[in-house]
Amino acid sequence: MWRCSLSVALLVAALAAHAFDEKLALRESQAAIGRTLGDYPLRDTEGRLVRLQELRGKPLVVNFVYTGCFQVCPASTQFLAKAVSEAERTLGRGAFRVASIGFNQPADSPGAMKDFARRHGTGSP
Repeated sequence: MWRCSLSVALLVAALAAHAFDEKLALRESQAAIGRTLGDYPLRDTEGRLVRLQELRGKPLVVNFVYTGCFQVCPASTQFLAKAVSEAERTLGRGAFRVASIGFNQPADSPGAMKDFARRHGTGSP
């Protein structure tokens, strides 16, 4: 648990040490548009197969979570839920897609991801 917090703290410190280059960020993000994604198989919270290619066509926000994390992942997931809600109010519902991907395999099963989403306000009750 403390490793997750330490890693985030080190990342924040590293990012703070470098000035944010807005023009470079815009150039890099624009260059990424249209790049071919691999056809990676994923599972949704119901266990259905979803291919990454199926998510093309709209901006995609990807959130990586570790359902066993009790500090950073829940907090960042709750923040993301608020940001998504605000973006939907601004851009309209369905203007973009959001995918949360669990990286603690095999523990982050479809059921565990569904429970994580429910507990942290991002899924159906």
